Amino acid sequence: MTKVKIVDRVRNENLAQAELEHGVFKFEGNYYFEPDKVNMKNLVVTDRIYVCPYKGNANWVDLQTDQGVIKDVAWIYQDPKSGYGQIKDHLGFYEGSRQGTVAMREDQPVVQATR
Repeated sequence: MTKVKIVDRVRNENLAQAELEHGVFKFEGNYYFEPDKVNMKNLVVTDRIYVCPYKGNANWVDLQTDQGVIKDVAWIYQDPKSGYGQIKDHLGFYEGSRQGTVAMREDQPVVQATR
């Protein structure tokens, strides 16, 4: 099994961790974690909405740090459009390294990304 984790780059703490296809899956280049695999202690689901014409409305999730808030580190579709039920209530995180987070797979090096 391949373990995937999302790490808070400020605190160097795991925000999410699961075995690939057992608690997390990759979809459209991003990782979607089951809610019970995510530590929500420093994550806040916001009222800010991203509208995807295919999947529907997602709420952005921010990361609270000692240095302030890092916006849009994750998202959640609480009521996705038909055909996207597999992402309902899962927290989506970007693959690779972003401001605030880094996605890591035990079988791959970290992919650097800009944002």
